[in-house]
Amino acid sequence: MHINLVDFDQVLFYTREALSRVYREAFQIHGFSISEQQLIEIEGQSIVQLFDNLNIHDEGLRTGIRRFKKENYKTYFKYIIPNIDLLNLPNKVIVSNASSEDIADILTYYNITDVLGIVGRDKAQRLKPHPDPYLQAVNLFPATSYTIYEDSDTGLAAAEAATQFVGSKHKINIVKVDLQITELKGGSGQLIRKLNNRIDKITTTNSALLTLRRNKIPVPEIYFSNDEKIIMEYVDGDLLYNQYSNEKHFKKLMELQGHIRKIHYINGCSTTTYIERLESHSKYFSADPELTYIFNYCCKSLLEHQELFNNERSFCHGDFTLSNIIVKDDKLIVIDPNINDNAMSSWLLDISKLLQSTRGYEYIFGISKKENRPELIKLRKSIMNSLSPELIPLVETLELSHWLRMLRYKKEIGHNDFIIARDITIQILKELESETWQTQLLY
Repeated sequence: MHINLVDFDQVLFYTREALSRVYREAFQIHGFSISEQQLIEIEGQSIVQLFDNLNIHDEGLRTGIRRFKKENYKTYFKYIIPNIDLLNLPNKVIVSNASSEDIADILTYYNITDVLGIVGRDKAQRLKPHPDPYLQAVNLFPATSYTIYEDSDTGLAAAEAATQFVGSKHKINIVKVDLQITELKGGSGQLIRKLNNRIDKITTTNSALLTLRRNKIPVPEIYFSNDEKIIMEYVDGDLLYNQYSNEKHFKKLMELQGHIRKIHYINGCSTTTYIERLESHSKYFSADPELTYIFNYCCKSLLEHQELFNNERSFCHGDFTLSNIIVKDDKLIVIDPNINDNAMSSWLLDISKLLQSTRGYEYIFGISKKENRPELIKLRKSIMNSLSPELIPLVETLELSHWLRMLRYKKEIGHNDFIIARDITIQILKELESETWQTQLLY
């Protein structure tokens, strides 16, 4: 029998960010400021090492910091990223300097039930770099051979020492793990990380992706989901925005949107709830008379069309831009839906999101390096020609609402992006007030 002895932090799970957040808060409320780098430097060791580095010798302070971490760590579990490749290993035993209780809680959070055992800091007399944790694991889980997975110098030293200690009794192989986390850009400031070929996204709207999957809409494979995050396949394709050809893709795009629209969905939210959401955003710009006017104009126009808007409720993606559709093997795959039970849902919101892309949204904000202006002009014209005349003013207003709702996030992310988005809302207002829709005006 072969057993895999796997370290926990930064090997089986990427916990660095969660630990950094909880410990930095713990130290801060006790009057100390620490950096993520200081925590990285003691990875694989006890927090005692950081206490010593900072000359914190008061046992009351040490106990207070530890207690805060123990009591609050669970609230940071959403920042932890599971290493699914290693979690798929059979016959796993976790060997770590971390607390067995913390490890068990994290396994429970991520619904991991196939671990043979945990040898945490409370199960070994001496911690890594001493070999005792691995020797304990070998004694508790006898096998003919073992593979040890480690990342830190401390852990690797313990693994090497354990190998020398057991000699020829057991065959032990050591694998060094180096998790590479890439942070991706989220349009609304959401935290999105990539590990290997998986995406870890902190979001409260992941139920929409599950709904799409249940209804056979092409979406990434989903590995984990709860009410605060989702882990899914990284689709190695290209943004539809980059490849968009009206002749090649318009029919496919409308068929995809039509399938999403037909999903059975009951939602009591109405135009009023959408306007209230828009008004909540307008409060952030009460000192800006021009934006205040545009917000009021948009809300008034939506009220004028509320009966029509209410009649067109349906399931929708919620962020149906050309950058949230991936082209792979000539197929369109939907990513990042953004709709929930507390939001107005209508296929017209998806259509107006496509209009947002036709203004070069992806190019403007650096999601794509390709302008693709001629094809976007064709897309806009095709969309307008596909709509009944009474829907066009509503769809135009909804596009304006999308630009308005992003202003708050753009202001939080960066001043330059905010100014660009603000200028576009002003331009759209001019188009609406002049009752012309200048499809050639792509920014």
